[in-house]
Amino acid sequence: MVLSKVPLLTVFISLLVCACSPKDKGSNSQSKKKRVKVVLGTNSEPDTLDPLFAEMAASTSIRLAGQRELTVHDPNWELIPDLAERIPSVKNGDVKTLSENGVQRMVVTWHIRKDAKWEDGAPLTADDFIFGWEVTLDETQEIIDRESAERVLKMESKGADKKELVITYKEPFAFFDDFKQHSPYPAHKLLSRYKRPDGTTLNMKKDKYGTRPFSNGPFKFKEWLPGQHISFVKNPQFNPPASIDELTFRIIPNNVAMQSALVAGDIDGTLATGGLTVPDIEQLRTEYGDKFSYSSVPGLVWAHIDFNLDAAELKDKRVRKAIAHAINRKQIIEELYYGKYTLSHTFL
Repeated sequence: MVLSKVPLLTVFISLLVCACSPKDKGSNSQSKKKRVKVVLGTNSEPDTLDPLFAEMAASTSIRLAGQRELTVHDPNWELIPDLAERIPSVKNGDVKTLSENGVQRMVVTWHIRKDAKWEDGAPLTADDFIFGWEVTLDETQEIIDRESAERVLKMESKGADKKELVITYKEPFAFFDDFKQHSPYPAHKLLSRYKRPDGTTLNMKKDKYGTRPFSNGPFKFKEWLPGQHISFVKNPQFNPPASIDELTFRIIPNNVAMQSALVAGDIDGTLATGGLTVPDIEQLRTEYGDKFSYSSVPGLVWAHIDFNLDAAELKDKRVRKAIAHAINRKQIIEELYYGKYTLSHTFL
């Protein structure tokens, strides 16, 4: 079962509910030969599965089934290597600082996994990260956030197998190893669709890649039926191979319908992001007890209120402060969300 987390700003609690029964745990030889299919419910349909243009949390949760990153967070929210062999550090010699004409730079070397491949067997190399960076910097592209890309002075591909990605930052950057800092973009598939012979570029947000992505992860894309489901199948090029043969994300906008589907066995679980709410889960726990497995893990979802500063009343800072202080956030968490969330007092 795939559990993906969405990096935003403040640690809250995400919840996953998965259905399980004795028949799911068969141990005879016949059951082992059966194709393993898992269906997860989500109340959000992604805007795109293209990592450079995705804006929704649902997009990240779903696309990670097939598209991996240099690093990822484990269930304890420790940063671990994913497509990278190791996380660069000063200690292992992969992070260095240098001075150029009085300007301090930082050079980070990523060692990409030797067995990292795209679903067609083509090796995943530093060129794929460089291509993704170049597309991100292209001002003709509808990129929502270029901050990380703009911190980079240059990217280089090194090694005979191009498995070394060397990134030179304009200045030291503390979050160089964070999740989703630089996403790989399959150059051997997309470069010809991005750049015309005359050097001009096409709008990649409108490319079919957003609805028919290419995989470097444990699953490869199968189909997307809008309003119904998005399906993936096992990617034989990924190592180690997935234990699930087919993974489907069923789109169920109504949480009541999602609960009903879970109870009926039509879905095997819900996504941590875009799944059931805390009250929904507590209701299931009360009514069905241990029929389901309830997993509560830390997440990075920042729940907050944004003030519309175009409204005349809200232009006054005192009014905004009064509203903020009038909301008993602690009581909301304790009474409405069963104490499952962590109260945040800052962005950081």
